[in-house]
Amino acid sequence: MVLKKNYTLLLFFCLTYVFSTGQIAVKDSLIKTESSSYIFKNFDRINVKFDLDSEIESFILKGPNNYSTDIRPNVSIKSKISFNYKFISFSVGYIPKFLPGNNDDDLKGKTNGFGLNLNLIFDHWVQGLKYSKVNGYYLENTKNFLPDWEEGEPYIKFPDLGVISFQGSTGYKFNPNFSLRAISTQTEIQKRNAGSFIPGLLYNYYDIDNRSNNPEQTSSQNSKSFEFLLDIAYYYTYVLKSSWYASLGLSPSLGVNYTNLLTRFPEGNVRTTYSNPIYRLNAHLGLGYNSERIFGGAEIKGYESFRNENNKTMTIQTNNLTYQIFIGYRFKTPKFLKKTVDQIEELLPL
Repeated sequence: MVLKKNYTLLLFFCLTYVFSTGQIAVKDSLIKTESSSYIFKNFDRINVKFDLDSEIESFILKGPNNYSTDIRPNVSIKSKISFNYKFISFSVGYIPKFLPGNNDDDLKGKTNGFGLNLNLIFDHWVQGLKYSKVNGYYLENTKNFLPDWEEGEPYIKFPDLGVISFQGSTGYKFNPNFSLRAISTQTEIQKRNAGSFIPGLLYNYYDIDNRSNNPEQTSSQNSKSFEFLLDIAYYYTYVLKSSWYASLGLSPSLGVNYTNLLTRFPEGNVRTTYSNPIYRLNAHLGLGYNSERIFGGAEIKGYESFRNENNKTMTIQTNNLTYQIFIGYRFKTPKFLKKTVDQIEELLPL
């Protein structure tokens, strides 16, 4: 089981005028903020961030004799709204059905999805947690299995295929002059060029089940996979003038996957367990605008993963290029929220 994320980069330069005029319109000074020569901590504001991205999870299985199965959800663009304050970031992800590529249910079937993200970014320690649930997939390479299939005809659908995932990450940022918040949650502004190594651990759990209430289904499978990886990331932010910045990052990781596969037959169940190594490489390139009140930008992410599956009887390999476009605005923090977060911050040793 592999994650695959494919889409074309959407340009965000149409936002430039909005950002530039917003900078002129908003000149008020922030209250009770902290700053240094490298980082401006915008801690008197809570920001709301809206983004569109193409990080879509799908499954590519490649085996001998050019055998492949490309199973995808009927989603081209996802959306997410985030609420960020100080070290806390919480977001809700959903699938906007009105967008092109998300509403052709007659051809590819119906996909429903939902996600939650929680990120805690302290001065050095970084903790991320993510939950997602997706139901409804289709076979992208239907023609390989139905030679008479033509473009425009319905694909082979898997309406009962569901995927639940829990993903986590724990990292440590070495350089205090580099702001990870400035490029991820925008609760800070990077004032001078800086970069940092951020090594950490990645741990993921995936539950994939195609069980159906259809009486014609004679067998089904449930796969539970655990992934543990050591990640060594490096990020760098180059500060441009007039609140613009460019960021880049490279993140190689190495780990192992454990899979528990349950196959259900009328005569009984068969359980198989196996493990295999995983090798991944992630790359990040971004351009953004970050002022006192408004912010926005775009990112491109490249992703490559390789692993041998089940004693090399099947190989899974993925190459991806995804985009993200985001825009946000900062509001004055409600007193009750500021008081609550301040109390939490006092209790945390981080």
